[in-house]
Amino acid sequence: IPIVSYKSLSILSSDLIAIGISVDSDIGYSLLNNDFLKANNFLNYWNKVFKDRFYLSITRMGLYGENLFFNRLMDFSYNKKIIFVATNEVSFLKKDELLSYRSKIAMFDNNNFKLKDFYDNYISNKYFKSENEMFNLFSDIKNLHLLQLLPY
Repeated sequence: IPIVSYKSLSILSSDLIAIGISVDSDIGYSLLNNDFLKANNFLNYWNKVFKDRFYLSITRMGLYGENLFFNRLMDFSYNKKIIFVATNEVSFLKKDELLSYRSKIAMFDNNNFKLKDFYDNYISNKYFKSENEMFNLFSDIKNLHLLQLLPY
């Protein structure tokens, strides 16, 4: 995975947008560690460098820590300039293709279908959701944009 320094980003950011990846962003890690000051410092940095081109993704995939992050993010974002992008990891196109996808995982991991409940819930949500499904999933969020991440 290529890594770009904060300094390089501040120099080369003029034609770029930035999306903080939910729980896995520097803001997300800070919020999960209950460090609101550090999260605020990161937000200030991103807003300074990218101005109105910084977005923070939010997901509702059933991931461990997702609800805790989401609740802390909502508290943290109150009266702050944060544009949210609703994202959805996509591994299969239709909801009814879950069995095929689970079979693929089982073959790749050389195991059977004994997945932990939280993981099974997570992978069952990795289908390509319609715009309507995404809006319904995130109807409680203001400043929301929709984006679906396709597998690479």
